[in-house]
Amino acid sequence: MKNYSNINQEFLQTNFSDTKEFTIPYLWGTVGLIYNKKLIKEPITQWNDLWRDEFKNAILLSNEPADVFAITLKSLGFSANSTNKDEITKAYNKLQKLIPNIKDISSSNAITYFITDGFSLGMAFSGDAKLIIDNSDDFEFIYPKEGALKWADGMVILKNSKNKDLAYKFIDFIIDEKNFAKIGNTTGYAVSNQVSLKYIDKKDVENNITYPDESYLFNSEILIDNENTYKNIVEKFENFKEMYNKSKVQ
Repeated sequence: MKNYSNINQEFLQTNFSDTKEFTIPYLWGTVGLIYNKKLIKEPITQWNDLWRDEFKNAILLSNEPADVFAITLKSLGFSANSTNKDEITKAYNKLQKLIPNIKDISSSNAITYFITDGFSLGMAFSGDAKLIIDNSDDFEFIYPKEGALKWADGMVILKNSKNKDLAYKFIDFIIDEKNFAKIGNTTGYAVSNQVSLKYIDKKDVENNITYPDESYLFNSEILIDNENTYKNIVEKFENFKEMYNKSKVQ
């Protein structure tokens, strides 16, 4: 693929370290906190702020089990990638204490939750946060001091693909510097083609949401897949959501 050489190799060395020979980095971003400055007077600076008593029935929590446990682990001073069962149990116990503050659990339609439905604060993907802030000056996106989460999507070709040549051409078309820039400008997420940056809207390249510099990403972590740990987290997350749903009925 003629455009592969322009891909930022950092993503191959981190997100896809075990599968970098099979994966092309696509869009990347962060998970942080977004809040309504008009509704919240005291500054929001950390994941721990989600547990503040004043936020009863006010926050949006992600529906991504790994992300939710990661930010809870970080709020406790542990690694987002902890595989320690005791630490994960402590995160599970702390997460249950968050239930009174949760207004909904979702990973979609963030702009509706915050701008239309009046949520005070919550977890947000950087692209969703940019979309919200583009539509309202009332909101601010922050990288919690315990550390944000970083992520990158990847493109692969299935081994049983019946048209591998076309798949290669499609991926190469997507990561073309100008085509990739159009995708970045539309979605609000960052692109992995370094050359594309000269075609990205200047306001996006210069803001700290889409393309944050390292000072904003202090203590941030990329989630590492661990099958056994993930199964444990998913099981606990489903139990947690069941408790949350029961609390809403009462």
